Amino acid sequence: MKWMLRSTRVLVVLAFAASDCWSQQAFGTWKVNPTRSTFGTNPHDKEIILRIEQRARGEVVTLDRILPNGVAATTSIVLFMDGQPRAFQGERCSGTQSSSRLDDRTVEARFPCQEGRSVRMVRRTSPGTRDLVFEITDRPARSRRVESRLVFEKQ
Repeated sequence: MKWMLRSTRVLVVLAFAASDCWSQQAFGTWKVNPTRSTFGTNPHDKEIILRIEQRARGEVVTLDRILPNGVAATTSIVLFMDGQPRAFQGERCSGTQSSSRLDDRTVEARFPCQEGRSVRMVRRTSPGTRDLVFEITDRPARSRRVESRLVFEKQ
């Protein structure tokens, strides 16, 4: 169960891209700061690197991780950020995903999974900082919700 929650959060983190007003600043490489982050009740990866690249029809977001057991893992997703639900199939969540901009610094994505789980992610930036903050709410079917907050710093 803990592995499943961690995998879902990893996929949710991939589902985010930059908003228009600061998109040029968002492109590049980001590293999670574990001392400024909270990981819920789950063990967290030893290292998490996020790369955001612009594409003609959206963005490519790549997540490179060192898992708790020392194994390296890489996952990528193309995001369109148009609010339209699209089929989504992840390691532990299959269903749809949709994302939208709430304001010039905030993006929300929702992942309703076929097996009853739902994941909501809000990505925020703060004026005058070089941080990306991801607030993740994971609601497994028939289980208590798990909340995490990941703080990424520009590299």
